[in-house]
Amino acid sequence: MLLLRSCTHTSSQRFTVDTRSSITREAALNLAEQEVIRRGLPLPSKWKTHVQDSFVDHEFRRSPAIFAVTIYVVANGKRKNLYEVNVDKQSGKIEDFLDTQRAVPIDAR
Repeated sequence: MLLLRSCTHTSSQRFTVDTRSSITREAALNLAEQEVIRRGLPLPSKWKTHVQDSFVDHEFRRSPAIFAVTIYVVANGKRKNLYEVNVDKQSGKIEDFLDTQRAVPIDAR
């Protein structure tokens, strides 16, 4: 069985899911940082974050509203994404984690 899902930014979307939050953006940021530490991954000294409203589009189950937290650094004037962490807005549960330094783009295969 193939399970498909995607993340969609909420800026131009109309929803049939509840996008209200039980946790704050700051709490989502702290949970994302804790997840990176829990996984034993390094955080550079001058890391930054971007938190965005989004939701996970599951094909066969509820599509939760999330905070999409991107942890990145700026080196030589360029932004380099390190980790992407999706935090459920209602429960604070980590929905997804991506180490973008280890990700292999589809077109690179």
